[in-house]
Amino acid sequence: MSVSFLGSWLVSEYVYNADGSFAGINRQRRSLHRLEDGRIRVTQVCLPDEQLKSHALGRFAGEWVFDLSVNGRARRYHGPDVIGTGLAWGEGVITGRGFWTRLGFNFTSFGLLAGPNLQLTGGKFHTAGEVRANIVGIAVLEETTGMDYPTFGAQTRPEQVAPNWSGSLRRVSAAGIVELENTLSRQYHASGWSDSGGEQSWLLEPAPQDGIRRITSDHLTGLSKQTGHLFEAELAAGGDTILEIMEVLDPAGRHLLGLRKWFTDHAVTHVEFYHLTPE
Repeated sequence: MSVSFLGSWLVSEYVYNADGSFAGINRQRRSLHRLEDGRIRVTQVCLPDEQLKSHALGRFAGEWVFDLSVNGRARRYHGPDVIGTGLAWGEGVITGRGFWTRLGFNFTSFGLLAGPNLQLTGGKFHTAGEVRANIVGIAVLEETTGMDYPTFGAQTRPEQVAPNWSGSLRRVSAAGIVELENTLSRQYHASGWSDSGGEQSWLLEPAPQDGIRRITSDHLTGLSKQTGHLFEAELAAGGDTILEIMEVLDPAGRHLLGLRKWFTDHAVTHVEFYHLTPE
């Protein structure tokens, strides 16, 4: 929710159940504009499709409003419909968490800019830890498309689009300071993928029925899951390190955006954001 996110966005949120099954699409017009007091007002007009009528997010239909203020890299959500906080991880990357007061759900959220007119967004709705919906969405500035809501392409995995990808990587400290900006190359192979010329390999076991797969890399090991165009994983080392991975694929626009959070003894040490396109 920085200057880059201002404007009127058309959003298609693909809603999944906790078990990964597809539930429906919530289309929304999301407007962010600055108020005279410096705050930003967020207005969301939601149109859940017929498939969501009997779903918990069917109650999302209608208009929702909240104000936010900017305090350094923090974004404070003041209600009435959303309270909580967000954090910026460099330009064009925001994560948030809090509570939808009228809807009655806790949430975690993310917004990743793939370009000035394109955003990949989403998060989870939960009730004190019980996931009620997992959302991955795509948003475009309304002025660039008229009233056409965006859609994801058919492919859900990067290797279905191209075997080789490359782009940029940004590392940001826990305090929000950009520590490194570099290039990143990725090559997909039968058992996973390798980053930056093969010096770091990520290995995935064959996909079981429930879609949950073991993933390993160097001294890290854990589990991963594919939910539509969203890939998530959590890995642990034998010592003090935990790694969370989230990647979102836009096959139509040929963008792969990723966020890796590194923890030491439960505290975030740094976050890596990367934006890849097919070579």
